[in-house]
Amino acid sequence: MYGACDLLGYDPMFLANERKAIIIVANEDKEKVLEALHQHPEGQDAVCIGKVSDTSKGQLLLETPLGVKRALHRLSGIMLPRIC
Repeated sequence: MYGACDLLGYDPMFLANERKAIIIVANEDKEKVLEALHQHPEGQDAVCIGKVSDTSKGQLLLETPLGVKRALHRLSGIMLPRIC
């Protein structure tokens, strides 16, 4: 996804992405939640994609596939329209 977005000049974090969810749970509950999601046909591909740490000092940091960390800010402007 990042490669295509880079070529087109889009940030994939701000594209419409229906039927996706980010669930934040305590670390000790992570495996139980993933197991429950995997039981459902729509959750078979569920994976852990991040973690909350004390080092971010109130910022939301995104680590890219290349290992670069950048701040993730709220969308400023309008989202791309849905085509359906």
